Amino acid sequence: MIIVSIFLSVTNFQMTLSTQCQRSFEAFTATIETTIKKELESIFYKMLLKQHSTYNDGSLKIASIMLSWGIYRATVDWRHNSTLPAEDYFKLAIPYITHGMEFPA
Repeated sequence: MIIVSIFLSVTNFQMTLSTQCQRSFEAFTATIETTIKKELESIFYKMLLKQHSTYNDGSLKIASIMLSWGIYRATVDWRHNSTLPAEDYFKLAIPYITHGMEFPA
């Protein structure tokens, strides 16, 4: 699944950056967050536009923002609060991502 690959790419980037440059990573966390979310938003918007070109452009932009912020926040939560491998962590949410709130637990 491409969304899993995106999540893993962001977590790997954050882990590499925080390991190699701990002080810089902490000092520039806000800048890094803004950059990552903007890039994710652009990626998701292009993907959504390609798959749903007839949909309202505004709704695609909103969806891309929600996806980008959600993915980024999940990477932060994983890094600070999870002992699971990144892929296992993310896969716990996939049924809800693909089927929404209607998914039976």
